[in-house]
Amino acid sequence: MRRQRPSFGVGVAHCIWKEKRPASRTWPKLGLMQERRQNVRVRPTGDYDIGSERGTGVVKTRVSVVNAAVGGVALVLAEQMVDLVVGGSVRLGVTLPGVPRFETVGAVRYTQGRAGGRCGIHFDKLTEEQQNALSRAVSELLERGCAV
Repeated sequence: MRRQRPSFGVGVAHCIWKEKRPASRTWPKLGLMQERRQNVRVRPTGDYDIGSERGTGVVKTRVSVVNAAVGGVALVLAEQMVDLVVGGSVRLGVTLPGVPRFETVGAVRYTQGRAGGRCGIHFDKLTEEQQNALSRAVSELLERGCAV
C-alpha cells in the first residue's frame, strides 16, 4: 500500500502557524511615542563641520553642533547658554563649508537646562540663500552616510 504525502496548502500552513503562535503575545501599540522631527538629521564630520557660536562682536561662545537638519540644529549647551528657555529666541552665528559665516535668529524648541546638556534650535528666520546653504550641507552629509 502506498503512503500519501501530506498536503501543505495555504490552509494547512496557516493552521500550523496559528498553533505555534503563543496565545499570550501582545503587540505594542503603534503611535504611542509621537516623532516630533519633521526632517532628517545629520551629524557633522571632522572634514565637513557645521559651526555655531552665540554672541556678537568680539565676545563669542563657540558651541558644539550635535546634529543638523534643514530646519535647525541640536547643540551642546555651553555654560553661557544654560539660561535659555523653551519658546525663547537666540541669535547664533552659523558657519557652513564653502559659505561665509552668517547670523540668524532661532527659536528654542527644547533644552536640558544644564551645561553639557542638549538644546534644540529651530531656524525660523533664514533668508533664501541661508536656507539653501543649510540644505546643501545637510544633503552632502546625508550622501556621506551621516544620518542620525
